[in-house]
Parts: sequence; structure tokens; C-alpha cells
Amino acid sequence: MIKLDHDPYYVFDSKKRLTIENNIVRKRFPVAAYYLNELTCLKLLKKNFINTTGINHFPFPEIISHSTTYGLLYEIKMSYCGIPAFYNNAIKPKNLKNTVQCICDNLKYNNFLYKDFNATNICIDRAGAVYLIDFEECIPKIKPHLKDIISEYYEYPKDIGEYNKMPLTHKAGVWKKRPWSMLYMFKHV
Repeated sequence: MIKLDHDPYYVFDSKKRLTIENNIVRKRFPVAAYYLNELTCLKLLKKNFINTTGINHFPFPEIISHSTTYGLLYEIKMSYCGIPAFYNNAIKPKNLKNTVQCICDNLKYNNFLYKDFNATNICIDRAGAVYLIDFEECIPKIKPHLKDIISEYYEYPKDIGEYNKMPLTHKAGVWKKRPWSMLYMFKHV
């Protein structure tokens, strides 16, 4: 999903199709469940945002509009958050630890289980601001009796140094289900 000036269209998989033009992402979903997950999560993140670390940006995509066509095609237009960390080889992230802390705090505060941490879902804009994208498979509003599990999931790990050993050559795999791995997705810059 790298933004290319000469080609606003991107490769798509069986779940979605992305286009990016004029810093607006148009994400299409042929499956209602993915659309509803993404829409619900992004709305709640915006509504309940807590800036626990004083970062100067909203570290998630912002919804511009959303629609459905005949109940067959679902679409969300949202703000463009930059290129995925996996493809970034030049932009140094600014205020990375505080941004990751803010992202984790907001996911925890909203009681979300986000399991798709990987270097294609962490983006960076030209100014070095970092964002978490792709909420279609996020589990919103986990049952209250699991709140302790969610809280523990987003805690800063004692073995944080182990993340530095994880290879960036694989886009997902070892990074998934490790929120604080976001700190190490920019180690090649």
C-alpha cells in the first residue's frame, strides 16, 4: 500500500480494495463484518480518544465518510496515514515511544483486542508521525470480565529487548499479538 504519485490504485486481496488519492484512502469491503468492525473501531477511537502522552496527532485513520451500495459493497473514506513501516527506509519516527503508548492506551481504554500488529499496519507520514491502521479484524468491546486480560495485553513488556531480534523481512508472523513490537518496526531507518 505504498502511495505512488503515478498510480493511485493498489493491489487488493479478497477482503478489500484500497485506493488513495489526494490524501484520502478509499477502502472497500465486500464483506459486511469487516466494514462494520473497521467503522465501529474508528468511530469509537475518535469519540473516546485520550491523549495520555501529549502527542500532537491522532494516531489512527479519521473517517471522512462511509457508505454501502445495495448491501453488497461497503466503503469507508478515511485520512491517509502515510506509508507502512515495512516499506519505509528514510523517515525517522518522531516521539515513537509516546505514540505507541498512546495507541496502546486507547485500544485498552476502548476495550479492543487488536491482533494484527505488523509492519504493514503501522504507518508513518512525511513528518514522522506514526499511526495504527487496519481495524477490520479488530475485536471491539471485549466482554467486561476479560478487561484484566486486555489490560495485561497492552502493558509494556518486561522482555522488550527480545523484539529487537525479530526480523522485518516477514510482514506479519512474529509481530502479531505483540503491541509493543511497534517500537522496533522502524529499526532499519
